[in-house]
Amino acid sequence: MTFGMVVLAGATNDSFTTIPLADELGTRVQYKVKVSNGINELTSDPVHLILVSPLPPGGIFYDGFAYPTGALGNWGEWTLGNIAQVTSPGLTYNDGTNSLEVNGNAMVAPIDWDPFANIPLKVFGTNSYGGANSTNFMSYLFDFRNLNQTNNSGYVGVSAFEGNPPDSFDNERFFVGKTWYADFLTVDNRNMASTIPYWTNGFLVVRVTQDDSTATYDLFFNPPLAGLPETPDATGGGNPLVTFNAVGVNAGEWAGPKGAHTVPFTEPGPIVDEFRFGSTYASVAPIQSATAPTLSIQMAGTNVTVSWSPPTPGFSLQMADSLATPSWTTAPTGNPVTIPMAGTASFFRLLKQ
Repeated sequence: MTFGMVVLAGATNDSFTTIPLADELGTRVQYKVKVSNGINELTSDPVHLILVSPLPPGGIFYDGFAYPTGALGNWGEWTLGNIAQVTSPGLTYNDGTNSLEVNGNAMVAPIDWDPFANIPLKVFGTNSYGGANSTNFMSYLFDFRNLNQTNNSGYVGVSAFEGNPPDSFDNERFFVGKTWYADFLTVDNRNMASTIPYWTNGFLVVRVTQDDSTATYDLFFNPPLAGLPETPDATGGGNPLVTFNAVGVNAGEWAGPKGAHTVPFTEPGPIVDEFRFGSTYASVAPIQSATAPTLSIQMAGTNVTVSWSPPTPGFSLQMADSLATPSWTTAPTGNPVTIPMAGTASFFRLLKQ
């Protein structure tokens, strides 16, 4: 077996376990197997290994498009020959308290082509999810501000699929984004009335809740990462129940002939990033856990000066006169903070808001 063009020592059996690998840049690791009888030899097609972050509890699928810029191709085993592009940098979202984790680059969905079969598509498992008495979530970051606002004949967004082949209209289970002849972001064909304009950017979440006969679709636009609000921005539903095992990025229009559509977009075009499917909201909106900064306390005469570095936002300073039965009170604001002491012991802590 070879890693790239390097022969791996000891990799001569029918199985091979690598040494621990680190792949923070999202680069593709390529392996090949060579079989020889001393006279002839045969080399296999390459197998791609891409290391990704582990899914949080409830997570089913994640892709942050941390691939090299340029043609997506089959990086990460996406559909061979698809014509999407990877662009830099990736999209981000901050709700004022927490930031959505991002990883590397993002994907530009091609829009100057007619739909299927070159959609960027990825099967995320052999199991099917959804169905009766289930709740599932899908989320992604997007920037559609470069779409022409008169282009209501096009569509762009993310679909869930099931079937073989999954990249066909017959096997599409639901679509989240800008649909045909609509000026809003919505879930297609679900009796959903939405007022979210499509030429915007942000964080989009759909919750699919199914009982024993009906599927309900709730759409949330830029929700807090700590938890979904009680009232969605749009809702719809009906039959049939849905199951899915693949995700695809769809973009296209029929305003003019293929390759010469009459409603162009401004470069770089529609951008999507950070696909997540999961059975909990927390699994599709993971947050960066803030690390408490270092607290410094210095005595100067009868005053105490308290400061922390780095000056991380989202923390407040509290103080108490006992740790046995503490009664924490909010200290004066600022960083550093100078506090007059009255001869009693004082204790300080930083509290994450």
